[in-house]
Amino acid sequence: MRPNDLRLACLLSVAMLPGSATASPPAPPPPYVVAAGAVLMDAANKDSAKLAPFIAPDISASLNGERVATGRAAWLSWWSKDRAQYFGQTIGSSMGWNGDGALLILDTFDRQDNAATPPPAGDPRFATRSTFYRFGPDGLVHAIAISEVDSFYTTTR
Repeated sequence: MRPNDLRLACLLSVAMLPGSATASPPAPPPPYVVAAGAVLMDAANKDSAKLAPFIAPDISASLNGERVATGRAAWLSWWSKDRAQYFGQTIGSSMGWNGDGALLILDTFDRQDNAATPPPAGDPRFATRSTFYRFGPDGLVHAIAISEVDSFYTTTR
């Protein structure tokens, strides 16, 4: 047996011992996080009525650290105005199970409808944003923190 084969055999035998320290997957997120995620991750949705059932009356929302809305009506109004200028796609998400649940969505978008209004050369309106939704014990979103940058999304190598 070669030295590398022996090391591999030792590692595999330890990993297969009963009670060995192996990572298990985290608990699934609460069902209400999954349900809200289906609506919130739909980049084509511009209907605030689909969103309203998931938003708490006392919601607080911020964009880059500045408060943009307090209360359900204010948030839905802000969201509707923002979505009217949104032409993009969801590029990733993560649903948390700790506490009462959380949802993180990463999306990239163009602020103008290029199909309806082609932009002049050299006039990009792209932005990338992460939105963190914190749920309360009632299963509703109580806090939203948005971080947004006016630039293209790029992947790391």
